[in-house]
Amino acid sequence: MTPHQLAAHADVDYYAARRFLQVGVKNKTSNAVKLCESFAISLDKAPKVQTQLLEVLSDVLKDTWDGSEPHAILLTELIKSTKHFKIVGRS
Repeated sequence: MTPHQLAAHADVDYYAARRFLQVGVKNKTSNAVKLCESFAISLDKAPKVQTQLLEVLSDVLKDTWDGSEPHAILLTELIKSTKHFKIVGRS
């Protein structure tokens, strides 16, 4: 399907259709949602987490958290702050 055909089919503009064909959906703009809906593509992402590693992380969190709301907020912010850290071996 060409970008023009896709744009007409999904009722989005040409550039959104071209971007969809080139790189897929990296965000949930209204155009991306329309494109996914037109092909019955689910926007729900399954977590890319290995169950065993999730259990290890959960255990560390349980051992670290003192049970208070302020501490939970602090731990949450600390974890979020590591999102952009470069991990060796990960692209």
